[in-house]
Amino acid sequence: MKPFQTALATLAATLISSGIANAEEITLGLIAPTTVQETTDNWRPLAAELEKTLGMKVNLVASTNYNDIVQGMKDNKIQIAWLSNKVAIDAVSVANAAVFAQVVKADGSLGYRSLIITQQNSPIKSLEDLLANGKKYSFGHGDPKSTSGNLIPSYYVFSRNNIDPAKHFKSIVYQNHQKNFMAVADGKLDAATSNTEDMDSFKTEFADKYKNIRTIWESDLIPNDPMLYRNDLQPAAKNKIKQFFFSYGKGGGEQRKVLLNIRDLSGFKSSTNSQLMRIADLQMFQEHQKLMLDESVPASEKTARYEEISKKFGRITRMLEVKEKN
Repeated sequence: MKPFQTALATLAATLISSGIANAEEITLGLIAPTTVQETTDNWRPLAAELEKTLGMKVNLVASTNYNDIVQGMKDNKIQIAWLSNKVAIDAVSVANAAVFAQVVKADGSLGYRSLIITQQNSPIKSLEDLLANGKKYSFGHGDPKSTSGNLIPSYYVFSRNNIDPAKHFKSIVYQNHQKNFMAVADGKLDAATSNTEDMDSFKTEFADKYKNIRTIWESDLIPNDPMLYRNDLQPAAKNKIKQFFFSYGKGGGEQRKVLLNIRDLSGFKSSTNSQLMRIADLQMFQEHQKLMLDESVPASEKTARYEEISKKFGRITRMLEVKEKN
């Protein structure tokens, strides 16, 4: 059994499907855009204060595989989670979860941008160069569940230009932002996806390598990552969780330092599933476009499959429109 699965399995006995009112522990699940160790270390002080607010132990579980966190929520082994927008759609769809908050950056911004990066001395001077000469270059795409690393560039850069990135480049890898950044900086990849918030961190953490990077494309603003909890938590527990996150960092001091260490944050603001609507629309377009470009699917089958995709996202949209009931 994998370490992540083992960690979740040990928690299962203490959690009940009806909520956390009578449970002794609760688990906060985290996507790990860099490393599991760094992510859990950065969130641990916040979790310690959440323990005091809820009056129970708060466990932390992080994974670089975003599906792990969704599965943990689905199995009720994770009750609160920090996810990307794209993964949050899966959590709402299959894991009985709802968005209750959105992270706020230190500068007060409520969004970030997807990027494509190359080396400073690369012959790739623009996005047009990259798209016109794909067979010359290796490309680092984001994790398939990443909003900024995969979904946004897949739509705005590739789908809009009728390009299948898996076929367009000399070679392609799918990995997290830090691995893509390091591979480009070290000359192991010609170009890769990234985002503004990770690049801000890399500028400090890997200053020498950051100097070797050039940005050739950036997207429109993407809503900041959401926080979710399971719908079946007790109303009193939900209220305590929301009050904790909405007030965290407001008094400054150590809490502000913790937030800055997490992702250069200043706090959390109230949000709902509606922040995921635009991302769901992009996902639907991407799946439609992929189907239309797939030469292995007979034309006679494409209409039926197109309708299946539309129906699937119709169901997702209806779920996102449902207002939370306490």
